[in-house]
Amino acid sequence: MTIAIPAFARDNDEIRAAVRALLDRYATPASVRAAEVHDQQWAPEVWDKIVEGGWHALAVSEDCDGAGIDLSDLHLVLFELGRANTPVPYRTAAIGVATYLSLVPERSETAKQLVHQVVSGTVIVPALDENDRRANSWPELTDGKVMGRVPLVRDAFAADSFFVATRSADGLAWVRVAADAEGVTLIPQQGLADEGSATLELASVPSTLVARVDEDAIRAWLTLRWFADACWLSGVMARALELAVEHVAQREQFGRLIGSFQAVQHKLADAAIGVQSVAHLCRAAAADLDDHGISGGASAAAAAEALEAVRHYGRVVSANTHQVLAGTGYALEHDLQLSTRRLRSGLLWGADSEVVREEILQIRYPEPEGGR
Repeated sequence: MTIAIPAFARDNDEIRAAVRALLDRYATPASVRAAEVHDQQWAPEVWDKIVEGGWHALAVSEDCDGAGIDLSDLHLVLFELGRANTPVPYRTAAIGVATYLSLVPERSETAKQLVHQVVSGTVIVPALDENDRRANSWPELTDGKVMGRVPLVRDAFAADSFFVATRSADGLAWVRVAADAEGVTLIPQQGLADEGSATLELASVPSTLVARVDEDAIRAWLTLRWFADACWLSGVMARALELAVEHVAQREQFGRLIGSFQAVQHKLADAAIGVQSVAHLCRAAAADLDDHGISGGASAAAAAEALEAVRHYGRVVSANTHQVLAGTGYALEHDLQLSTRRLRSGLLWGADSEVVREEILQIRYPEPEGGR
């Protein structure tokens, strides 16, 4: 049995091939397992190779020493990184800080310096409570010092600094806080994927102001985050399906390959439909981001739609691939659980699905003036 996963339309084959070759060599299942028991739960040597090749700065603007490529090509890199379950702070440092700050207008000198530092390999991790976007719950900035807590900070133990969303009497602001500053506490939050998540507690910690922002700037950050997560997890889903297809093409039962059974074929066909649907929505989101920028309503809706598709089909892919592998896929020695644990963990991140769906409806179908 063969299940074909068509390539994205208008793919840049050179980018895809180069990234996959790099990850096949360095981001192996062995390195993923090693990262899970690493003190900081990541793979510094893999990150060094990504930085060496400039892959982390692809969508960073050229005036910030990046390649300045379109997000239509960046989504291929995110897909490949997800497919390999690459244990590096790409979505956080490379996308959530460097790419975001390089794309926002009127960057401050401090913001430019942060981008340059990430491009040089420094790990600066965003800290924003995505599950509760009410600013009154964010850490408070007073006289340059930050007090508060941020739950579920991804790649927290790999961070040299944190890029923290704060509130103050002057409004909202992004500030930088050194990871080793006095008053910074990280409380580990173990998850399904062991990707270095922690609650960040800040007790009157000195900070550096990066930028004053408004709610639109925060939504732009969330748009980029949702896009990156959707593209990354689409790669995770694809790898899980690949492993399931390989298994049913080799495993025999009752004297026949189990891939010849119609029930198995239906399960994997449903998973394949999900993988390809998410792939197309990620491509559409990338096109919208290129056409309208990260601040547009259309971009926010497209990124949210891609993430919601991942949340729906991700469960289908996880359940169906494990069903065709039976107990084998749950064994730690098998590579399937490396993908499905990260997939299930990724489905828990970010704003609640109901909130995301409401945002999509508000953008796609705005209420006319005067009410309905």
